[in-house]
Amino acid sequence: MKLPPALRTAFLCALFVVLTVLPAAAQDVAPPTRTVAITGATVVPSPGRVLEGATVVIRDGLITAVGSGVTIPYDARVIEADSMFVYAGFIDALSYVGQEPPRNNGPGGGGGGQDQVADRDNPPFDRAGLEPYRSVRDFLDPAHASVGNMRSAGFTAAHAVPRGRMLPGSGAVVLLRGSSADDMVLLADVSFFAQFQGGRGVYPGTPMAMTAKMRQLYREAERRHTLAAHYADDPAGMSPPPVDPVHTAFFDLIEGNLPVFFHVTDPLEAHRALTLREDLGFRMVLTGLPRGHELASKLADSGVPLVVTTDFPRKPGWMASVKRDSLLQVMENYDPDVRTATWRDTEAEARNLEARQALAREDYVKNAATLAQSGARFAFTHIDTTPGDIHANIREMLAAGLDTTAALAALTTRAADVIGMTRAMGSLEVGKLGNAVITSGPLFAEGSEIKHVLIQGQVFDIESAPPSGRGRGGEAAASISGTWNTIAETPDGTVRGTLEISGSPGSYSGSLTYDGVPSAIAIDTITVEGNQVSFSFQSPDGLIALSLTMDGDSMQGTATVNGADAIPVTMTRSNPQQ
Repeated sequence: MKLPPALRTAFLCALFVVLTVLPAAAQDVAPPTRTVAITGATVVPSPGRVLEGATVVIRDGLITAVGSGVTIPYDARVIEADSMFVYAGFIDALSYVGQEPPRNNGPGGGGGGQDQVADRDNPPFDRAGLEPYRSVRDFLDPAHASVGNMRSAGFTAAHAVPRGRMLPGSGAVVLLRGSSADDMVLLADVSFFAQFQGGRGVYPGTPMAMTAKMRQLYREAERRHTLAAHYADDPAGMSPPPVDPVHTAFFDLIEGNLPVFFHVTDPLEAHRALTLREDLGFRMVLTGLPRGHELASKLADSGVPLVVTTDFPRKPGWMASVKRDSLLQVMENYDPDVRTATWRDTEAEARNLEARQALAREDYVKNAATLAQSGARFAFTHIDTTPGDIHANIREMLAAGLDTTAALAALTTRAADVIGMTRAMGSLEVGKLGNAVITSGPLFAEGSEIKHVLIQGQVFDIESAPPSGRGRGGEAAASISGTWNTIAETPDGTVRGTLEISGSPGSYSGSLTYDGVPSAIAIDTITVEGNQVSFSFQSPDGLIALSLTMDGDSMQGTATVNGADAIPVTMTRSNPQQ
């Protein structure tokens, strides 16, 4: 039908309005609501509670319904989770997630720079590792591999603290997603981080010196805090009180606004931290505690919140293939009075030394169980644990006597409590953040896999872990056995050494010699994931951890000393073992 000219003009005008005005207006329309419904699952809202065949609904990042008979919103992405299990998102109560180790050269490196100072007994604050004014926000990188690795292990949030030495800075509660540090940070400046890691070659460098320095800084900060309050109230007739960022950072402790997360690595450090807390009166959370079992009653009676490491010595090569029942028999046969009288007794002594080694390791594995049995309540930190080892280590803890409810609480409710986020996360309840983990079976069961992780309702599908000793594409991982010539570029110059590795995937062991060390150091913590190689060992300077990338007969990466300075390391293999 042919329209009259006037009507045709009106029609074209109207069409122009539709094609231009409406699309422009549509740009202002909000995107569809983010809604997820997890249906038909076994839901564990909190440790000890189980809902069969339940549904969890998350809208706009918050949980809006948990239970049976829940109406599924029309706009929801539905995750059919029949035969699956749903837990609250895991929380790392103390973490270096999203951060590169600080470099040695210069300020901001956690006090590790080796520049000469005029007075080693009174160095600049940053050279001494006294940097409580720093914020972890400035060091977070959401693209860092550790963020994705921890998320694949079921972690949705963490209490991140900056790397460094005695006083590295303030921590923040972060979500393990986003494209910027601001996206990650949920709540900034929630803690004051401290540890017995002194300045290198300057004061304070020993545990006693660091204890004295903490007292000195705190008492002087109290004096300045009082002066600042008087000056703010009435400055007439008063000179302005002295101000510097280190002492000012203590004001929140003095006012009781922040807790000190004090990281300790042995019982003596724990005693020193507890004594400081008692003398100075600050709020404290004690973290690390790999040998907490040695003072379990004291820790339980102190009432101090605890964050316990999931790290412990790896099984040496001989132990890796021994089942736990057989290992228990080995430990039962330990005889402290065995002596080698003749060459005929060497085999018996070797077996006895293996039993002693197993007993020593068992104390570490039973650490969390011993603390729980003493009445202590704790969260977990994975600050020293490779993400791929976290669940295997917890299963070992369970086999050694840790209760599954306590283990789940340490990952969820207790972790949320310790970092002050109980009202926002740690359990699946209406009004809390939509952070959840969906597993193929019961969380701690052998073979159970993490299928999906939700962070504020954003769904991350988790790739199944590759079989042991194989890469992500299923290809066999290259052997790392052989002799590796090692070069480390330390602040004091080049250090050369030799690393001997033997064994096969899953059971590598080795020994390391290097300049300045009189005898070989045994290495039984070697982990290979694809082309990533990592191991740690105790040296005269402290715990050294290496993270390397392998390419044929070469490896490159860094070594960190006590979690602080990053030292470039290169290795070249001279004779691969077949």
